[in-house]
Amino acid sequence: MYRITITSGSQNIPFSVGIDLFENNLYLTDDMKGAVLKVRRHFNSNTSYFYKPESFIRPRGITIYHEIRQPYRINPCNGTYNGGCEHLCLLGRGYLLSNSYQCRCQSGFRLKSDLKSCECMIKIKDFMLFFF
Repeated sequence: MYRITITSGSQNIPFSVGIDLFENNLYLTDDMKGAVLKVRRHFNSNTSYFYKPESFIRPRGITIYHEIRQPYRINPCNGTYNGGCEHLCLLGRGYLLSNSYQCRCQSGFRLKSDLKSCECMIKIKDFMLFFF
């Protein structure tokens, strides 16, 4: 197994709590410094502050969210088709399922048996309109 030292010493990282790696940087949360630190992973570089809150809040864990780290999925609700739903197209939780979505209706409407179109639940027979 091949290992390299990115940074060392208690001055640089006294008490690391969380760690995540993204592209060329290693991000650490340090409880003693109360900050998120950044270290270049391919160089023996100095630790720099990536984020240091002004308040007493100390970051604990860290997770990097970025577009390239997300699983690829075609959005069935995207575009003019709207998943074939008349009103609302809601993505499902199963990110591995390509067609994980459900149609829903706006308030005052209910979903028809085809599970795509909506019908009004309130039938209005007569109405009167006033204006000044």
